[in-house]
Amino acid sequence: MTPELEPLDVLILIVAWVAFMLTVLATCWTFDKLVRLQYASYRTKWEEDGKPCGFFFRPPETRVLGGLFVTRTSSWAFQKCSILWVLSTPEWMRKDQQALRLVIRLRVLTLASSAGVGVWLLSAFVGVGEGA
Repeated sequence: MTPELEPLDVLILIVAWVAFMLTVLATCWTFDKLVRLQYASYRTKWEEDGKPCGFFFRPPETRVLGGLFVTRTSSWAFQKCSILWVLSTPEWMRKDQQALRLVIRLRVLTLASSAGVGVWLLSAFVGVGEGA
């Protein structure tokens, strides 16, 4: 049986969902800014990393089929960098203040969005909106 939600509960859930989605979008945007910076200023490192694309940023070298898709290697590099950059700081980032700011922001946003998933899971198990 589905519990009845109070209007305030619905509002809280909507605000939480919007905040979560904005955090995820900001995380994607920040990762893209890092890839753009690496592509523009550290091209050799970008190539060594496997030519990663971003969530929205698709350098010409990564596109196939008229830009509809990215290469398999670029997709793999994207996945690798999206994990590794959260966990470690490559040398090129350590030497660039803008890159350092972006990677710190990426880590904070990743933590915030992960916490959002945790709160959602917790509320699903606890039962948000259930009557006392």
